[in-house]
Amino acid sequence: MNHAADTTGSLPAWHESLLSSLKAHQEESGVFYVQLATMENNPSNRTVVCRGFFRNTSSLMIATDCRSNKVKELKAHPNGTLCWYFSKTREQYRISGTVRIINASFRNRRDAEARSNLWAQLSEGIREQFHWPEPCSFSLETMSTPPSLDNPPDSFCLLVLKPEHVDYLNLGFRPHHRIIRKLQPDGSWFEREVNP
Repeated sequence: MNHAADTTGSLPAWHESLLSSLKAHQEESGVFYVQLATMENNPSNRTVVCRGFFRNTSSLMIATDCRSNKVKELKAHPNGTLCWYFSKTREQYRISGTVRIINASFRNRRDAEARSNLWAQLSEGIREQFHWPEPCSFSLETMSTPPSLDNPPDSFCLLVLKPEHVDYLNLGFRPHHRIIRKLQPDGSWFEREVNP
């Protein structure tokens, strides 16, 4: 099956599929934990928390420390891949695309608002972490009384991954079910069912 599965301006079919997978696993505490792979000189992979969709699009949000290695890697190569595995339904989503970094110096008002809104949704404990020393530094001290947690510090940034390639695999079928989807220049998604 090959076809342009989605129309420009609408949310793609894989978006709805991902929402269904999330709903099926909503009772699991780690349902929003995903692996984010980046590349500089060598591949790098780590677990992050997906914070939802960016402004009613299919772009995915991650909160992170601007001083982290992942941000340095994304500045050098602004591409990343998220990998999500849902154990109950045995589904895997590999979502690749371009990653934008929205930090304190971002001047686009709507993007700056999105960064501030995400900050407001984080727990106090998570917000405190952005006042800790630089990640991977040799200082293990944390501030006993951090400054106000009302506004995001310069160390807080929002990563927004705009999906351009989605590889869906369902191991719950025999034979396994796999669909590759690619974003087209006109904004539609080309879909192909492939051998797993």
